[in-house]
Amino acid sequence: MKRTGKTVVLTCLVGLGMTGLRAEWQPGLKVGTVSGQANWTDWPAVTNTTLRLDAAETLEIGNDYSFWKANVTYVYWGQMYFKAGVYHFCKSLDDSGWMAIDGKVVLVDTTWSGRKSSGDITMTEGWHDVEFRFGNGIGDAGPYVGAGWTATKGFGYNYNGKNSTDGNDYELLFDTGDGAFFRYDDGTGFGKPVLGEVSANVIDGARATVTADLVSLGNGCDLVELTLYYGVADGGTDAAAWDRA
Repeated sequence: MKRTGKTVVLTCLVGLGMTGLRAEWQPGLKVGTVSGQANWTDWPAVTNTTLRLDAAETLEIGNDYSFWKANVTYVYWGQMYFKAGVYHFCKSLDDSGWMAIDGKVVLVDTTWSGRKSSGDITMTEGWHDVEFRFGNGIGDAGPYVGAGWTATKGFGYNYNGKNSTDGNDYELLFDTGDGAFFRYDDGTGFGKPVLGEVSANVIDGARATVTADLVSLGNGCDLVELTLYYGVADGGTDAAAWDRA
């Protein structure tokens, strides 16, 4: 069979399994609100993005809300980079606080004007899924001030530090904008592999050698698989139009 055309299809392989396009990571977390002062299950219909857990850093007194609302839960999710070691998280909020790592709940407290720590959480180094939920009923909302907690600090963490409810033992959680602490999946997909020049050298009527110049693996690809379609007619980018693959 004499080969008269060619096209090359690239797919991204990660590890040993084939995947479709994965999402690109961006700095920060996704955030939205759901109804209820301690809603641990529903997901926001509308989402935004943020570099910090701003609900836990915004105190509003009484029912005069600009950031908060009555009977609402703020939901934050994405990934956080952990160093290997022991972490503690602590909530000092009016009202509710909840946190999960890799789908496991590590802290929950619905006590109004309450403080609670997570206890020891041993982490492996790397990126882990995180989810934070902070809720308000009526009246004051946000940080519960005192014992080292301030009007802009109602939730914190420490690394290899004390397991306490003293706000002086904890730091705020935020990303500086470089995506080194928090990141979220923006849904756009990693860059596709980039193919450069493709050339064919016909050996005889039934055989040919093909050389392809791979310019880039694409973001997040460990291996690229090239599939060659061939036949007596040029099928272009339609795989089904070719005689053979």
